Amino acid sequence: MSLSAFFVIAVAIVVALTISISPEEPFQRLESVSKNTVEYIGGDGKTTLRGHWHYMHSNANVENEEYEGPGPVIVMAHGFGLTQTQGLHNYITAFQKAGMNVFTFDYATFGQSDGVPRHQVCPKSHVADLRSTVEMITARIHTSTTMEEVDPNRIGLWGTSLGGGHVLQLASDPSFIRQHPSVRAIISQVPHLTLGLQSLVIPSLQQTPVDAIKGLGFFASALIKWSLYRLFLNKPSYYPLVGMPGSPAMMQNPGDYAGYLRLVEAEKDANSDGTRTDAHASETGTGWTNAATTVSGLKIVLQYRPIQHVESIVTPTLLIAAENDTLCPAKFVKEAHKKIPQSEYYEAQHMGHFDIYNGREFQVTLEKEILFFQKYLHGV
Repeated sequence: MSLSAFFVIAVAIVVALTISISPEEPFQRLESVSKNTVEYIGGDGKTTLRGHWHYMHSNANVENEEYEGPGPVIVMAHGFGLTQTQGLHNYITAFQKAGMNVFTFDYATFGQSDGVPRHQVCPKSHVADLRSTVEMITARIHTSTTMEEVDPNRIGLWGTSLGGGHVLQLASDPSFIRQHPSVRAIISQVPHLTLGLQSLVIPSLQQTPVDAIKGLGFFASALIKWSLYRLFLNKPSYYPLVGMPGSPAMMQNPGDYAGYLRLVEAEKDANSDGTRTDAHASETGTGWTNAATTVSGLKIVLQYRPIQHVESIVTPTLLIAAENDTLCPAKFVKEAHKKIPQSEYYEAQHMGHFDIYNGREFQVTLEKEILFFQKYLHGV
């Protein structure tokens, strides 16, 4: 067999493999837009983002008569590939009970927010969207006559997983804090802090080499597919966000698949007990699928390191880690704690990355978060 024939066959095999790794393409619907939906321009200066207010007195199932007058607002930044309707309900309700308003939003290209191609995980854009969200809230509270429940001088940032890295990245920008001194407290839960190559890929190769090599092989094939799509079709290709070990997926450590899908399914459970707010109308209306643009994984693995500048954070910060976290290892969270002057640290023992959302430590960590926000936003 000639070398050229071998090359053609090899390319054909790779193309066949990459075409077989074709998750459903995400789309956008706006069926769950409600009276509490807020539209504003994102960090790129042109894309419309959509978020939702969860006022502390708007939930009929929440009793918090002890909190009168305007209350603080918690801005929530979600994790890798997730929307504001997935897995945040218990946190929102708990913060409402504690006398706090909550604002959730979707990053550009996700959920109800505009932007194409859909499901682009771009940390720089996410942080810019988070900054625009805080700026929008501050501006509208000061000029609105219909937001009497919200105190513009008491804002807390809450982020989890990739979003946990985003809140730290934003807070480490001195210009942001100078312009927004009303941001008085930050909670970063199981945060992404360093290159995925360092925190995820290399440890996986050491601990589960066969599965890790299989996964890297699938991803290499997917990158070839992405190149072909861009070259010949001028469109993006997609790759699964999460899967089983050794499968074609960006996250594939043991426990990732089940834990991630629990977050995706959590909004359905919240809906079944009748306690959901308007923002959680119907996940089927958001077009979410288990997929992101293929190059999204590269940005996390090779570029994004929020831990680089955390020593410049001057805002009181609570860092929460999970002892057995294989996605965002606790050792990096502990390192960040040592660098941030006004930080507190809690490590959930024997817990993995996704156990923090509903495992036995969930109530413990949630209580610590509430007390932290009350300390710096309520003055309790």
